[in-house]
Amino acid sequence: MTNKIEEKIIVGVLSDTHGVLFPGVVDALKDANLIVHAGDICDSGIIKKLKTIAPVVAVRGNMDHGNQTGDFLESEKVKAGDFFIFVVHDLYKHGIENVPSDCDVVIFGHTHRPLSEKRDGVQYLNPGSAGQCRHGFPHTIAIITISGGSFDTNFIKVDE
Repeated sequence: MTNKIEEKIIVGVLSDTHGVLFPGVVDALKDANLIVHAGDICDSGIIKKLKTIAPVVAVRGNMDHGNQTGDFLESEKVKAGDFFIFVVHDLYKHGIENVPSDCDVVIFGHTHRPLSEKRDGVQYLNPGSAGQCRHGFPHTIAIITISGGSFDTNFIKVDE
């Protein structure tokens, strides 16, 4: 009899850094196996710093222009464990109907409001803003913990 060891995968999710990467964000991501940035990066140095922690998947937001961050794609699809994750900055501009049908999780930013809700079997996740607060929300990121065939999502309030 063999025991299968289930690998735990930690996905750090952030968005809307707007050129600022607070030490609290870096600290909260220290255990990540993968980092997803859902746009409005505004400084490619942020991605370089995040890559010192874990591999990074990043998309371009509406504030990402020029040679700093304008070369990122508008959307990306990545596999983490048994789950497909689709990443886009502005989900509503992109169109929910344009999300690939095989995705389990849709990560988006733009609104600066944390959100985690399941729609038609798909988890929609907005980590809030890691760098520029609006609407009275604190700086937040999200952590997805994948273990076996399931995942959990938690929000983390981060300090500047």
